[in-house]
Amino acid sequence: MSEAKQILNRYWGYDNFRPFQEEVVESVMLGKDTLAILPTGAGKSICYQVPAIAMEGICIVISPLIALMKDQVLNLKKRGVNCHAVYASMSKREVDIVLDNCVYGDVKVLLVSPERLKSELFQVRVVKMKVSFICVDEAHCISEWGHDFRPAYREIAHLKELVGQKPVLALTASATKEVRRDIIDSLELREPTIFKGGFERENLVYKALETENKDKHLLDLLESRKGQSGIVYVNTRRNAKSVTHMLIQKGYKADIYHAGLPMEKRNQKQDAWIKGETKVIVATNAFGMGIDKPDVRFVAHYDVPRTLEAYYQEAGRAGRDGNNATAIVFYNEQDFIELRAQIDKSFPEVKEIKRVYQALANYYKLAVGSHELISFEFEMHDFCETYKLNLLNTHYALEVLQSLAIVKLSDPQKQFSQVLLNISHHDLYQFQVANVKYDALIKIVLRQTGGEVFNTFKKIDEKALGKLLDKNEHEIEKLLTDLHQKEVLVYDKKSDNQKITFIQPRYNAEELPIKTLEYQNRKKKTFLKLDEMIRYCINTYQCRSQFICNYFDDHKAHKCGNCDVCMKGESVFEGKMSEDLRKVILNKLGKEAISIEEIFRGVDKREHEKLLVTLRQMIDMQEVKYTDTGKLIA
Repeated sequence: MSEAKQILNRYWGYDNFRPFQEEVVESVMLGKDTLAILPTGAGKSICYQVPAIAMEGICIVISPLIALMKDQVLNLKKRGVNCHAVYASMSKREVDIVLDNCVYGDVKVLLVSPERLKSELFQVRVVKMKVSFICVDEAHCISEWGHDFRPAYREIAHLKELVGQKPVLALTASATKEVRRDIIDSLELREPTIFKGGFERENLVYKALETENKDKHLLDLLESRKGQSGIVYVNTRRNAKSVTHMLIQKGYKADIYHAGLPMEKRNQKQDAWIKGETKVIVATNAFGMGIDKPDVRFVAHYDVPRTLEAYYQEAGRAGRDGNNATAIVFYNEQDFIELRAQIDKSFPEVKEIKRVYQALANYYKLAVGSHELISFEFEMHDFCETYKLNLLNTHYALEVLQSLAIVKLSDPQKQFSQVLLNISHHDLYQFQVANVKYDALIKIVLRQTGGEVFNTFKKIDEKALGKLLDKNEHEIEKLLTDLHQKEVLVYDKKSDNQKITFIQPRYNAEELPIKTLEYQNRKKKTFLKLDEMIRYCINTYQCRSQFICNYFDDHKAHKCGNCDVCMKGESVFEGKMSEDLRKVILNKLGKEAISIEEIFRGVDKREHEKLLVTLRQMIDMQEVKYTDTGKLIA
């Protein structure tokens, strides 16, 4: 381990590892399958980066988020580590170049989106790579019990066969007992060494507040934390806009962040917040992964998240410097009703998914078996209008197709162009001599990219090139398009349009790989997870820190003494089933399926926690069951 510590010091400037990091690194370097469940902010990336540098060969990291992958690549390259990424929105040519570098170069880390694992292009190349080990980041995505389930993660077991059963490191910040079991089984981990950090955050004060006036209570929170940095999480872009506007109107240095913003703007907003120029960032769940700002004093959830895992991860971005911080969620009954409706809509019927997929095939005139890794510009409104499809239903059907790694939708805006020279140095020189009109442009591109443009795609700015050549942006675009058509270079032009990529060859719509029973079970599990989040919100009897820790099977946690439940004094109710409320539930259910909101209706609010615990236990005993629409029936 002395070598590992030297690497830690040389590349990161640290003398010692954080808790559990050293043990995980040692396990990986000894060639053991390893599962590490470490809370948000524990420094999970070090656990694969250090052994990747120390061990011979290339570490393949499966990661679910493109933004996080790009961030990891950038950080490692800044530290002098040769690192690349392959993700769904890249062109075939870009992927080809990266994989060649991984086979023949000295690349230490390759980050791959799970959807790429099924691609023939990737599978043919990966068998030629000298792989040191496989790292599965956000490993809970492999489990149907996980809050970010991604079926494409199931391809990792096949990847192990291709690279010769190399050791596997699975990393996650939040895994219940069921998720841990799924990770071990699905990844086929061999007698894995398991490291599990505690889930207590002693400096974090958890609160939940029922209110019909969220704006007032959010402003009260900000007033108590005046001038301090914080995050306000919302579930929709509409709420992000309205809350940001409200805070700015009240004089706060607030800004908005969501996935619909151009990447350049997102980076600017994030940097301004990290530097303290912006104090409050109002964001959807697109914000936060990979960000380690130590002095966040509060995280407020203006909207209730769907799962306790998501809440714990997002709340855990507060107080990483060890000083006191607040994590609060605002809620009301309408939140729960809307969340249930959203979950119901987000699981469209299988026949609707097949209908949308068939429409896509017709839209782009794709023959069965054709067009793997081919991208097309995609305009949702035109597509839906052409085939008389409901916009919202189509959105959710496409989400399912993405989760199955059948298609991939890119961000709506691509803010930069990029080029790659397609001919040798010698042939390029001959071309310049014979085609003087392109000579000046080619020379400037070579000068600005340092010659790397022969081996990899490099960003260019047509407007800046135009100023240097005394031409307008349109003229530069025309010259680059000409060079593209002459096959001198590949010109990947910036675009305001969204793109859709067919990751897998086109299926017959009726043969789409959707396992109906598995799909329905996933929907039921999603409702069960929401129930746990609701139970956390309305909980009045158990320390909130203990509640969260118990959820993640960490039963050693102490009462925090600081949360709103501890401060009020805990009630005598200890989470046992109430026979009286059991009868109330059975009476309400009768013979027809009803929603959980209807069960709560008419019951004294002081009894809501007992009612929910009783209902939870009745579901566990299968005395009450969920229907496919998320309703309950006896």
